[in-house]
Amino acid sequence: MADTQHTQTRPKFTAPKKSSNQKPLDLIQTVKTSAMYSWQNLLPACGIEIPAKGKHGACPVCGGTNRFHFIDDHHHGNWHCRQCDAPNYGDGLDLVARTNGISILEAAKIIANVQALPLPELKPAKEIIYPTQPIAERVAALMAQTVTGQSPYLTAKGLHCPNQRLLPDNSAVLALTTLDKKVTGAQIIKPNGEKKLLSGSQKKGAFIAVSAPEAHSDTVIITEGYATALTVNQLYQGSVLAALDAGNLFSVANAVRERWPDVKIIIAADNDWHRSDELDKNGKPKVNVGKISAEKAALAVNGWVTLPPTEHKADWDDYRQQHGIEAAQQAFSQALYQMREPINSDAIETRRYDNVESIYPNRKTKLPLSVGSEGFDAQLDYVVKGIIPAHSLCSIYGASGSYKSFLAGAWGCHIATGKAWAGKSVAQGAVLYVVGEGGIGVPRRIKAWEIVNGQTVENMYLINTPVFPASPAEVHELVIAARQVEIETGQPVRLIILDTLARCFGGADENDSKDMGAFVRGCDELKAKTGASILVVHHSGKDESKGARGSSALRAALDVEYKISREGKKGGSLVISCTKMKDAEEPDTKAYDMRVVELFTDKDGEDITSLALIDRPRAPVEEEEINQVANKTDDHTALWQCIRSRTALKEPCSIALVRDDLKSMGVNVKNFSRWLTKLEQDRLITRHGQELTIMNQNNED
Repeated sequence: MADTQHTQTRPKFTAPKKSSNQKPLDLIQTVKTSAMYSWQNLLPACGIEIPAKGKHGACPVCGGTNRFHFIDDHHHGNWHCRQCDAPNYGDGLDLVARTNGISILEAAKIIANVQALPLPELKPAKEIIYPTQPIAERVAALMAQTVTGQSPYLTAKGLHCPNQRLLPDNSAVLALTTLDKKVTGAQIIKPNGEKKLLSGSQKKGAFIAVSAPEAHSDTVIITEGYATALTVNQLYQGSVLAALDAGNLFSVANAVRERWPDVKIIIAADNDWHRSDELDKNGKPKVNVGKISAEKAALAVNGWVTLPPTEHKADWDDYRQQHGIEAAQQAFSQALYQMREPINSDAIETRRYDNVESIYPNRKTKLPLSVGSEGFDAQLDYVVKGIIPAHSLCSIYGASGSYKSFLAGAWGCHIATGKAWAGKSVAQGAVLYVVGEGGIGVPRRIKAWEIVNGQTVENMYLINTPVFPASPAEVHELVIAARQVEIETGQPVRLIILDTLARCFGGADENDSKDMGAFVRGCDELKAKTGASILVVHHSGKDESKGARGSSALRAALDVEYKISREGKKGGSLVISCTKMKDAEEPDTKAYDMRVVELFTDKDGEDITSLALIDRPRAPVEEEEINQVANKTDDHTALWQCIRSRTALKEPCSIALVRDDLKSMGVNVKNFSRWLTKLEQDRLITRHGQELTIMNQNNED
């Protein structure tokens, strides 16, 4: 009944009385009451275009075409949009707030100001006249009140921009424009950093241009805030546009893609980082809105995202202030990753190919066709025959201390010198070793290999810093390095070693399939541009039986994978087990012994040693013999392993040499004699003077 009365008798419109001490809730309630029956005129007066009551049209919030419904069934300006993010409905006050990206209180103030103007009576929808000054004219009038100067807000951030347009109170005025040069509003930034939009501004799809889009047509970078845009303009070459907030990234990116289909679009996201235990008002974990919004926009336009690598909230301007411009430039490039456009299955299903003969009457398919068993005798190219295929993505993984980096270095030495590995042929060539871990340890391992094998390794080049394959700029640098090495050595780069994945992953998350996908894509690009195989040294997870740690996207992309483990808890040997071999038979599991090599004596008279991997495969030792011994320790096992290793290789096995082996493994040999006596009493070893041998052992040469 109440609704019927309202439709019959319209209350007299009265503007809300302004009071300096009026409470916010009172103002909001007053505005809502006064605005009843007037929303169809009030909203256009606020710069918000709406369809006629009960009709559908473009949404002023998200821009969705024909998805917005202006209902106004209870005369409160009620609306609903089928495309907006939740909540996707509200009243007129909500619509003003969401369209302008402001609070309900700020929206109420805008409506109160508009209500102070005389509003026309309602007329048929097609004849409605909006008595408002065009926004472009209002912006021009505001700009006429400004002078050129340096914004205190930007100065406080260390950004020196002397040509800002400033109001008498030193507030900066920044015009919002579209790609068609249309002025749609303005943002006002006060000296203390408080920001607001000029009443009636249309933000959707508009931006503040730091550098004109035509200046660098190959790349357009979109940020949220204006200060971030000024900083990004110094970090990466391209046109820089400030979309004002995360919600407008999508609209601006789409507008750029429609104008320039081939331009590279980068979303310089804000990192709205939260601790894992931070909850929102609904008790749900808080999300990284900046990252999510940027990825959504980038995905829609097949663009790129770059996120500040921090564990706290930060945008790229914050990062520059904290780390300096050079570090920010490097981090910006390293953090780049691409969002791939998903396949639209609905579009594919609706395609029709009934007339394919008329469209392509003579053309043959580009798909590779072969007949029957043709190509059965094709032989795979290799880097190490049966171990590392050519042009492949490979990984070795294991726990810390499993000697996996020693194995990677040994393979590199064999390839660089052309020396067969364990009797298997190698394709000689140059090797690039990215030393993310190891420091001086890697050169020492190479020297130990040279001493044991009697050859100098001249064609293995070390890159003594982590490289991030997920960053196109880093991949580009590696490609340049590979070409430089090829010129200097006269040989193709056969293998690129990334040691380790963790150090070459930047600030990304190993468990995130998207981050791992970006890493794999970078490795694939590196492989394609250099012709080399890529060997990734990786760590196992907490449960070694479940394989390498991190996202399974890596293993799915690998051509070859090996698990590396020690033979025994403290054994001086490693075991190589193939866990994936894509296009060939998996090699047998074999053990390889490590040998202590003296390198030099330092200034304090201490012998500096390293380990060299001996490429003589043997069957891994079944340790039942040692495991059956009562009251043994890990040290007993390590001693037995050392003696067994030397005996298997038919190398000298004296007490002094075995003691040195244990020392090099970090074992405290204070009780060495006791361990030796116990193994002898338990009939696991025999002692002939100073020589030691294993009892009841089946050696493999």
